[in-house]
Amino acid sequence: MIESLRKKFILASMVSIFLVLTMILSAICVLNYNRISENADSLIQIIYNNGGIMPKVKLSDDNPPDELPRKNIGNMSPETPYESRYFSVDIKNTGEISDVNTGMVVAIDSTTAVKYAQEVYSMKKEKGFYGNYRFLCIDNGDTKNIVFLDCRRDLDSLISFMMNGIFVSLIGMTAVFVLILIISKRVFKPVEESYRKQKEFITNAGHEIKTPLTIIDANTDIIEIENGESEWTDGIKNQVTRLSNLTNDLISLSRMEECRDFNMKEFSISEMIEKEVESFRPAMSKRNLEIKKNITSDITYIGDEKYLRQLITILMDNAVKYADENGYIEVSLKKLHGRRKVEIVVYNTSDKIDKESIDQIFERFFRGDKSRNSDCRGYGIGLSIAKAIVSAHKGKIKAESQDGKSISIKVNI
Repeated sequence: MIESLRKKFILASMVSIFLVLTMILSAICVLNYNRISENADSLIQIIYNNGGIMPKVKLSDDNPPDELPRKNIGNMSPETPYESRYFSVDIKNTGEISDVNTGMVVAIDSTTAVKYAQEVYSMKKEKGFYGNYRFLCIDNGDTKNIVFLDCRRDLDSLISFMMNGIFVSLIGMTAVFVLILIISKRVFKPVEESYRKQKEFITNAGHEIKTPLTIIDANTDIIEIENGESEWTDGIKNQVTRLSNLTNDLISLSRMEECRDFNMKEFSISEMIEKEVESFRPAMSKRNLEIKKNITSDITYIGDEKYLRQLITILMDNAVKYADENGYIEVSLKKLHGRRKVEIVVYNTSDKIDKESIDQIFERFFRGDKSRNSDCRGYGIGLSIAKAIVSAHKGKIKAESQDGKSISIKVNI
């Protein structure tokens, strides 16, 4: 159990770190992408306003030719006109090309420029990216001026940053994983020690309680021999039996959580379930319960037959105990398709179902009836034992109630 909690802690920590790093890296990439887009749109607007060419930055007295470094003017540096690669195409509303300007780009000829412009024109978008080119479509009434700006360098830098960020994040997560792996052992050591002492206490206390219970039971027998049976001696013996059963259940649960004393072997689970269900016939007849069996025959399973028999007993006892008078119980067993697993389902009608607490029924000492009415004998530990048995067989158990008037307990092992 402690090892399972430790693994969940490590998993939760790593998932949290992964999500945080992903959000940070994504936010930085999105901000950089938006900056690239905004800068490109600004330059394209400048090119359009200047008649389709990039204006040269004029030097003033504050920025003489021999002064280094040059000062930026607005959003443009003195090198921007010489670094920028762009081309433009004018398209009439009829789709006819009226002008093509490829004088400031080497990689694109007039034919390719026209092709790009026509494809962008058909997209009906004002701005965006076409490959490595940022475009801006400006409506001039009877014509549209489409300006393309080469953003390859900025986009390559963004991709390079993103790949480096992912690589560094993976290295960081690996380092953090190793640290959490080491630290988690120390963090859970006190919990593990406390849990170990708790189980030792339950086991030792259980054995200590058995002795006085045996003495009380023996003394009650002597009283009955000398004075005869009475309602008082019957009450004592009933309570001794209940307390003995509770003690045995707690010891059994403690051992099962440690996965001890399990004898895994192959046996006919179909035959075992059939026999266990039939053993409850008298109890079901007493309460006028109808039983239906959908047990697939000749299914074998590798597991501990003794504990799985106890599992079926617990599920059947729970169904009989909480089914309403003249109710209905259904038990099914089938082999899961394509897997070496089986599914066991115990269904019963009931008027004692609280849908809000359905997920809590596998907790220790949980009782659906808040009054803890003794008419429903038990201490609410049976389904906890059932869960421990299923977990020891690497399976899952869950309870479902669709209508609030019936409950299904499904076991996959």
